[in-house]
Amino acid sequence: MSPTLWLPPQLPHLRRDPLLMSIGTLDADHPDGTFQARGNYYELSDAIRRGCGLVDPVEPALATLLWTAMKATPSGDCYLGPPVYCDPRVFEAPAVPSSGLALGEVIAAYAAASPAFVMLPPGRLAVRQHLRPPPPVFRRRVPRPALLPYPRHVRDFERWQAFESQLRALPSPDRLGRWYRQARAQHWLRYAIHRAFADLASGAIAGFEPNGAPIPTSYWESDIAVDVATGALYLANDHRVPLCRGIEVYPAGAVPAAAAALAERMLAMGKPAMRPAPARRIGTYQPRVRRTAAAAD
Repeated sequence: MSPTLWLPPQLPHLRRDPLLMSIGTLDADHPDGTFQARGNYYELSDAIRRGCGLVDPVEPALATLLWTAMKATPSGDCYLGPPVYCDPRVFEAPAVPSSGLALGEVIAAYAAASPAFVMLPPGRLAVRQHLRPPPPVFRRRVPRPALLPYPRHVRDFERWQAFESQLRALPSPDRLGRWYRQARAQHWLRYAIHRAFADLASGAIAGFEPNGAPIPTSYWESDIAVDVATGALYLANDHRVPLCRGIEVYPAGAVPAAAAALAERMLAMGKPAMRPAPARRIGTYQPRVRRTAAAAD
């Protein structure tokens, strides 16, 4: 058994742990902290219980540790399982053809490029919620029940023992696999949507309105929502009138036919070619409050 494990950057002391050096923690010199572990099941399970993480996709032989290797946080508000590290380098952004694709098709293509099978949620996607990538790890999280302080009485100690034994009890293989697939798909879906908006904001791919007007890249960093079904953009507080609809996405440097026709019409009218709109972020409407002298006092 030689799976790939992950050494969290906040736990560098594990690299010099005498009990874990034999499985290859000294080889975790990569920037992401992954290393090829060696050893039997008991040595690897001991490393995971001490703080090492698993790498997605998890080896079937070590999948049970996601459920049994639970630890209480220092604050004691919840129990956490071992981390599962998802390498973002595994994700490869899809290539947008020069003929262009609808905005909804591009987001669906990014979701299909994720390593896990994911499905876009119905409705609209908030751009601001996907500006930052999700944390590179996910783990099982169980909140602490409303029990008395541990352990104050013998009865409380028995209740805590019953809870922790139930917490680490192995579920059926179907339930364990269902939880892992759901948690994995949720992580990669968030990352795929983030990459789609990040590429639009960076100019790696560009959006255009049906009349050929370019969409400012700052729109993809603003407080707006995207309707995947219609390819329309909406303000966060306006769900009826879209900012623009029918957006087409093209690779960087490609000029759609509608944009070339728009430039020709502008030149025929004696006007300069249409320039991209200035970069500006769109936020929610906040009414101004006049500060009077009485209020200042």
